[in-house]
Amino acid sequence: MNAYDLARPLIFRLEPERAHALAKPVLRNAALCRLLAGAPVSDPRLEVRIGPLTFANPVGLAPGFDKGGELTTGLARLGFGYLVVGSVMPHPRDGNPRPRIVRVPEQRAIVNCMGLPGNGVGVFAGALAAGRPNVPVIASFGGYDDDEFLASFALLQPHADALEVNQRC
Repeated sequence: MNAYDLARPLIFRLEPERAHALAKPVLRNAALCRLLAGAPVSDPRLEVRIGPLTFANPVGLAPGFDKGGELTTGLARLGFGYLVVGSVMPHPRDGNPRPRIVRVPEQRAIVNCMGLPGNGVGVFAGALAAGRPNVPVIASFGGYDDDEFLASFALLQPHADALEVNQRC
């Protein structure tokens, strides 16, 4: 039995957004993530190439978990082949009112209806610049008009391996 198996019953008693918030300090610690994840699996048969990017495997983290781009170093230690972080908007936003994360236990699923909360693209770009993990990072961003999309692109492009435009969330 590993640490997650021991902690899971306690985590699932928490309100989902609270559990998400409590995971952040753990995920900020790359060494702790490495310990929790165990030895990385490396098999060249899983490698995926898309343009200039090489993913160690085809399993990636979708946008919505690391909305601030601050957990990439720890998340990279969990075995993902790539990370999509964000989505971020040009300006700070609170997102939707709570509850905005809902568990669906019978489907072993979670529904994220957070509504793009965050500190804005400038803070997000700074977080990406501070943590360069060993897997490709795709930054997801949105906006309300062409000027916002172009400004966000310019800020994020130097700090991500690829960019994803979120036109609808």
